[in-house]
Amino acid sequence: MYSREDVELALLALGEGMSKREAAELVGCDEDTVRAWAAGRLPHSCRPRERYREGARRGPRREGAAMCAVFSQA
Repeated sequence: MYSREDVELALLALGEGMSKREAAELVGCDEDTVRAWAAGRLPHSCRPRERYREGARRGPRREGAAMCAVFSQA
């Protein structure tokens, strides 16, 4: 499992022009993992906590990606 800081570091590295392979080496994970994060498939540590509400509808999965600190800083 990767922490929010690991995800943010990898995404910031990509934003600064590093390749996915370089960002993966920086964080210590697979290149495929960084590719998934860049596509918006983030781990639970970067997703918002949802309160259980009976009958509540869930929004699109990518909506959670905007809650990660990296995306909210832009």
